[in-house]
Parts: sequence; C-alpha cells; structure tokens
Amino acid sequence: MIIATAGHVDHGKTSLVRNLTGVETDRLEEEQRRGLSINVGYAYWRPDSETTVGFIDVPGHRRFINNMISGISGVDLGMLVVAADDGPMPQTREHLQAMNLLGVENYLLVISKCDRVDEQRLAQVCRETVTLLPEGTPIHKISNTTGAGIDELRTEIKRQAQQWTARTTNGHFRMSVDRAFHLQGRGLILTGTIASGSVATGETLLLQPHGKILRVRSIHAQDAPASIGKAGERCALNVSGDIHKDNIERGDWVAGKNCIDTTCRFDTRIGLLPDAAFPLKHLSEVKLHIGAKRIKARLMLLHDEDSPTSRIHSGETAFAQFVTDRPILCCHGDRFLLRDYGETATLGGGVVLDPQGLKSRRSSATRLSFLAAMEEDGIENAIRAALEDRFCTLDYSALLKSWNLDPGDRPGGNLPGTARIKIPEGELWLAQSRWSDLKRRILKTLAKYHHSNTDEPGIEPNRLARAALSAVDQRLFQPAIAELTNSGDVLVTNGLLSASEFKARPSGQEDSDWLSISACLQKYGRQIPNLAQLEQECGLSKPALQRILSRAQRDRRLIRINPKRYAETSLLYEFAQTALALTRDKSTLTVAEFRDHCGCGRNVLIEVLEYFDSIGLTRRVGNARVLLDRGLPDKHFTV
Repeated sequence: MIIATAGHVDHGKTSLVRNLTGVETDRLEEEQRRGLSINVGYAYWRPDSETTVGFIDVPGHRRFINNMISGISGVDLGMLVVAADDGPMPQTREHLQAMNLLGVENYLLVISKCDRVDEQRLAQVCRETVTLLPEGTPIHKISNTTGAGIDELRTEIKRQAQQWTARTTNGHFRMSVDRAFHLQGRGLILTGTIASGSVATGETLLLQPHGKILRVRSIHAQDAPASIGKAGERCALNVSGDIHKDNIERGDWVAGKNCIDTTCRFDTRIGLLPDAAFPLKHLSEVKLHIGAKRIKARLMLLHDEDSPTSRIHSGETAFAQFVTDRPILCCHGDRFLLRDYGETATLGGGVVLDPQGLKSRRSSATRLSFLAAMEEDGIENAIRAALEDRFCTLDYSALLKSWNLDPGDRPGGNLPGTARIKIPEGELWLAQSRWSDLKRRILKTLAKYHHSNTDEPGIEPNRLARAALSAVDQRLFQPAIAELTNSGDVLVTNGLLSASEFKARPSGQEDSDWLSISACLQKYGRQIPNLAQLEQECGLSKPALQRILSRAQRDRRLIRINPKRYAETSLLYEFAQTALALTRDKSTLTVAEFRDHCGCGRNVLIEVLEYFDSIGLTRRVGNARVLLDRGLPDKHFTV
C-alpha cells in the first residue's frame, strides 16, 4: 500500500513519517537546514514480514505545490495532517483538491500538535476538518513531540495495509518516472509508482517520449530487492540504455514495448472545481499534471453543433481535447489535474477517455457519442454503448491499446449483434445491422451505375467506394466487397466490379465503331497500326477510340502492347508461336531472324519483343532474347 501525506506547511507531515518509519525524508541539506520540505520524500515501513507500506511525504509550502502534485500519482491512501493550533489552512484544502482530482478515495485524518491545545480547541479542529473528508474517515490525534497517538496510528495503518487488495497486474507495464539518478557501481536508476502491469529483471522497455530502448538489470520494489515489480508498488529500476540521466525529465514514462504510443492530443471529460477561481475559455492555455509530468497544453472544448459553448464555468463538466506542446504517454482512465497557465490555482481535473484524439471531426455527434460511451464502467459496457450509435465504427485494436489491454483478452468477444471485420491494420467492430446496410448501399450504388452505363462492363473499385460510402466508411469497402464477392452478389472481371446479374450491352454506335477498328487492324495485318493511324483511318476522336479499345482489351480481343499500340490477341499468339519455333533447337532468338519470319517492320517487332519481356516470355541478353517459359503463350493469349 502507498500512503501520501497532505497538508499545510509546518503541520508536521515530515516529522510524522519519521516517527512512523524512522526514516528522514528531508534529504536535501537545504531542507534540513530550513526545516522545510522542498521535494517529495520517500520512506517504507514493514509492520510484518508480509506487508510493506510506502510513504510519500510531499512538501506543504504553496511554492512547491507542483512537486507535491507530481508525487501523489498512484496513491492508495491519503493521510491528511492538520495542526491542532492552526486548523485547516489554504494548503490543506489545495492538497485535498489535488488528491481528490487524481483519484484518491481513502483517507486518514491526523490532527497533529495535540499537546499544544486544550480539548475544546482539539474538538473544534476535528469538526472543521472532518467535513472536508469522506464520511467515516478515521481520525487520529497525535503529537510528534511527545509521541502520543503514534502507536495507535501505526496500528490503524497496519490494519488497513493488511486488508488492502493489491492492484491487478493486467495490461502493459507503465511507470511514470519521478526520479532519475546514477548510483555508484550500478548505473542509471529510475524510480516511480508502477501504474499498470508488471516488469521482470532482464525485460526490455521503452523510455517515452524519447523512444529509447532500456534493459532492466535489477529491481527494487517497495525498497527491497525483487525479481518482479507490480502495479501499485513503488519501484526503482536499474536500467541500461543509450540515454543519460540529464536527458530524462520527471514525468517521462517507461513502458512495455507493446504499450500504446505517445500522443500530443487526447480527449477527456474535464470538471472545474466548485470554487474554481475563474472559468476556462475554449483554446485556453493551461498547465496539465498527469502522472509525474507537468506540461503546457491548450484546451479545446468539444460540443454539439446545436449547443455551442465557448467556456466552462466552476462546478461544470464538459468534453474536451488537450493538445500538449510535447508528446506524453497516457491511457484510458488516467487521471489528471488542471492548473491555470500562471500556476496560481488548481482549477479542476478529469480522466482520459481517448488517448489518441482526432484532429478533424472531433466534435461530430458520432465522436461525442463515442466519448460518452468511453465513460461506461468496463470496456465491454463501453463497446456496447458505443455500438448503439449506428454510425459508430470501433477500431478494436486501437481501443484495446487505449485501455492498455492485451489483445489476447478479447473483451466483448461474445457481444451479440456485432460485426467484426478484419482489415490489414487490425479489426473493426460495428453493429451487424449497419454492416448489412453498408453492403446494401454498395449494391444499390452499383445497380444505379449499371442503369446509367448499360454499355460499360463494370466500375473501378475506387470510384464505387467514393460513390457508395462516406470518407469515414471507405476503409470498410474492401472487406464488404470480399463478402459480396464470396456470396456471388458481385463479380470482379479484369479489375472492374459488376453486379452478378448484369450484362453489358454495347450501343449500336460502339458496335459499328468496333467493326471499323477491327477492319483497320485486319488491313494492316502484322504491321500493327498505332493509335494515331487508327484515329485517322476510322475517323474517331481520341476518347471514343480509347473507350472502345479499353472494352476490347477487357474482353481479351485486343492486348495493349504499350500506350501507343494495341494488337489483336490472336496475332500476338502467332508471334509467340513463331518465337517458340525459332528456339526449338537453341536457347536464343535474334531480332533479325524474328523479323524475317514475322514479316513486319523493325519498330513494330521491337515493341512486340519488349512486350514479351514484360510478361516474362523472353528476357533480353545483349542483342538477343532468351525464351523463359514455353508454356506461357497457351496460358496468356486466350480469347
């Protein structure tokens, strides 16, 4: 169990930790000289062989509130210390606000300096303070000077620690670094409270946002050597890697290799404190505390188009997106605290809903519905709620990463009425009714195209995708076509898509034009005219000629030798048979002998041979060709 102190400066937090553990957490010379905690201190106490309690002692002076906030991430129990002579003070309330915003739910109330006041004053301070804490919070009255009440407090802490349920170690390992230093003879040490997962000696981790690979050489968990560090434990990792301690900032993360990547944009619901000093406007600059990191960020309020809002007031909540000035690492459910840009006041906080916020369409109705679903308790409930929106498509792989879950867990795998669509990047989930609707929309668009283009054999896939589906849904097009093809509703012919029952009917004019082109090709014979000659001979425009040639190519009546010349398939088959005959007793074929046997000009012959090279029938070696595949002509030149 991890306990953090909270309270106003000079109310005895550090002395209390020293009396409980025997450890002096003020380790800086300046702290000891001034009797004032500046940085976060750490101490451990083992009430028995099975139980370890870690104490995080935070500074109480308001000048060091940022240090205080950085130290309370991942705390299990808050120990609020209030001096009996002073009573609750400004930092008492500010520390409590910070703990509440960062998810601390369990507290102990310690009234210190009881030897300095009478019973009436002691009772008054207890009454004033207890109203700040959850109902039923245990109260302990102590004196750090006389030792009164210390043993009773130890007993209470031991009782709670023995009953404390350890955090689950599910998910990828993550730890926000609160200290980085070199230890003589050991090397680089990184410390923090493990947020999720576990880590073992010898494992490889990533230091984010640097992207540096680190190897874990040894582990201290809860101030004792260990082979494994687990979620909820204070941990010191002795690591090796290509980075110096001076390049590591407080709040950097060490994470498992399969953990989510860093982000500069995440979506959340924020709430301002009831007594927030001022409202926050859209695009306000703020200071964000998340993990042990303090970072600049810009607030973007997300709202429905029908109910626009330009600011959020005290006591209100709103969906928002934060854009940070540097990459951070966060997952769904991570809590954060919000202070004004000048760091004069704590304003509020919230919880991460989607660590990979959208840059566009971030306030669309579907997006806001998705964020509302992400507030549900548990990922299965979140998936179910999200798919109730008929326009929602869940990127399942990305969702698992954002919730820091292992893909092998397959949460939501048994939810009824869900279509699970495989794509190269992972898996998309959507309501089965919507999946069926998408396929119907494709078939309807295809039928409409055939109705308007009776002479066309089909439509290009990209064109159909743009016509049938929105930009957001187009990543579902290929899987939909695959299912429609397997079911026989759609045919794929020469790269074009058509409805299975559709048969193209060329117009009478196209039939007539094709007869002219065919006659011209027969007239030229083995000399094979180019496109300019066909245009002139047949009196056709370039677009009309190209349209008819493309149709003939799809029907395998013609083959495109190159952009300027088409030949009848049967003629190219004859040329290929000539090449086979000339190489029956030898391995190579020269241009001259091929020309003599084919009876056509050199330019045409060279283009034919280059086409044979392109399909793998021949390969050029110097001025000759080597035949590669004698069986290819019968397979390739089929009408």
